[in-house]
Parts: sequence; structure tokens; C-alpha cells
Amino acid sequence: MADNDLTQDLVAEVSAAVQQRQPLQIKGGNSKHFYIHQDPHSDDLPTLDVSRHIGIVDYEPSELYITARCGTPLKLIEETLAAHNQMLAFEPPAFADSATIGGTVACGLAGPRRPYAGACRDAMLGADIINGLGQHLSFGGQVMKNVAGYDVSRAMCGALGTLGVILQVSLKVMPMPQQETTVRIECDLSTALHTLISLSQTSIPVSASYFEADSLYLRLELSGAELASFQAAHGAEVVAQNDFWIHVKEHQNSFFSREQALWRCSLPIASAALNINGTLACEWNAGLHWYKSNDDSAKIIAAANQAGGHARLFNYPKPTSQSAMAPAIMALHKRIKHAFDPHRLLNPGQLDPEL
Repeated sequence: MADNDLTQDLVAEVSAAVQQRQPLQIKGGNSKHFYIHQDPHSDDLPTLDVSRHIGIVDYEPSELYITARCGTPLKLIEETLAAHNQMLAFEPPAFADSATIGGTVACGLAGPRRPYAGACRDAMLGADIINGLGQHLSFGGQVMKNVAGYDVSRAMCGALGTLGVILQVSLKVMPMPQQETTVRIECDLSTALHTLISLSQTSIPVSASYFEADSLYLRLELSGAELASFQAAHGAEVVAQNDFWIHVKEHQNSFFSREQALWRCSLPIASAALNINGTLACEWNAGLHWYKSNDDSAKIIAAANQAGGHARLFNYPKPTSQSAMAPAIMALHKRIKHAFDPHRLLNPGQLDPEL
């Protein structure tokens, strides 16, 4: 793939928008538009296309980092790393071949390995951005350091482009595991929660968990006698489907069909089911609940808040004006937004209708 540095062009476009006080919709591979689209008027905004700003700027397998421009396809990043038996440990979902590394960071989503290997923000080493004043800013570097002050590059993870246009990122990479096996344990949610809590207190190397329809699936870095011992102790059977976790990560199994509103509830580890009508699936040691529900959004948000977490509508059958943030969290977000984008020009309404 051709190397294409559009830094100066993108800075000029944002600077012109700042002069005109013209809000912009940032567009990359468009693979997660279903997730970020909240403001019903955002599709009418001028588009800042960053998908052609591409190229792997630096990759040092021995130093365990990679630096790439925002429009670089996530698929290319993963293929490049796999050639050296390495990976992005947070297993980001793509949802389409058009997914870019910039959009991956902006959405901040992580896959099944997240509780065990960290989130997107934990892999962030540095970033170049354009803020809402048209300024080109650089934060962090290419190594993990203990520094004073806030690690600004990590603030870009999950901000959905509302704090700045991501130009390039540096990410920590990790070696691929040598051996992984998926097993299934037939049980109800209560038993699954007990099993997950028990496993967290042992040295058994679990790298993913998923519960749905009275089945707990675990990905274990075990084989041979150790695996056989685990199966005997927990009544587990080996799942032969090699791409099971890809289907979970990419929402390709039947649970994630988009016939109903899908809610993503981030909760404390091993949380019981919320008082929500609908169908439930759990990941991340039951710290991530997925609900297919037609309940009122206010009810779902309140249930998640009461459990010590928060809820977000993951796909949008229709735009919503309902804020999912508690007042104190919203006040903090507004102050951060004002610091980076005081004129509210970058992806307005994408993270929350009030931002």
C-alpha cells in the first residue's frame, strides 16, 4: 500500500473550518458509523476525510511498538504484526475490512482479551492530533514512560474524534500466545459468575470469556495434561470452532444480529444480570454485558448506573437525544471538550448529544 502523508492538507482543512466556525464530521473507513452516529444532523456536516492519510511510519518488532498514520487499514496493521508473530493485545474489532487504525483508537473498542491484556488506552504510547483550534499537537512517544501529568494521547481512545483529529498513533504490540484452546461449560449465569470469580483467584491462564444461553466459553492458554485436568474439574468440552472468538469480536454470531437495539453496558467484574427485559450475553468476566432490548433507554441507563457502570446504545436503529452520562461525568467531559475543542467543531454530538 502506498505511503501518503496528508498532514499539511488536513491541518489546513481544520484551520479553515475553525476560521469559519464550521463543524466537521471526521470520516475514516466508515466501518463503525453505526456506533458513533447519534446526532441526527451530523450527516449534513462537511466531511473531513482522513482515510487517504496512510502508511506505517515505523515498526520495530524487537522494540514492541508500531507507528502508523490514521488512515492505515487495521487489517494491514494486523497482517504486518502477524508476520512477526505479534499482535495488538487488546484485539480491536474491525466490523469491516475498511476499518482504520485511527478509527480503532477513536472508538476505543477492545475485543475478548481486554480484561487480561488491557484496553486500547493501555497500548497507547503516543499520538499526533489536530485540536479544535487547528493546531498540530504531538503527545507521548514510542516507549512506555513514567511521566508527570496526564497522558493526553490516551484521552483520544474512545473520544470518537471529539477532542481532536487523530493524525498518527504509536501503539505497544505483544507476542502472540503459543497455544490457546476454547472450552465450553454448560451452566446458568450464576454458576458462570462463580466460575469466573474462582478462576480469577488461580494461576490458570484465561485470555477470554463469553456467556450466552446457559453456556460459558473460555479461551485458555492450556494444552495436554493441564487442559485435560481443567476439563475434568469443570466438566468442560473443547470447542472445535477455531474462529469462535473472531465471531464474538466482530459480532458475527447470531446474538448480535441487528434486529433489535443493542446496548453495551460496562459494569464491575462479575456483575449479575440487570433488571432489563431482553436477551443477555456477557464478556470480560461479566464486566461487559450486551443486551438486546426494547426497554426505554432511560430505564437501561439508570439500571447500569445503579449497578456502578454505564450503558451506551451500541447500534442506532434511530438517532437518540438521551444522554447516557451521569451529571458529574458530563461536567468533566464538557471541561475536557472545551480545552481541546472550544468551538465544538469536531464531531459534535458523536460521543454524546451534549458534547
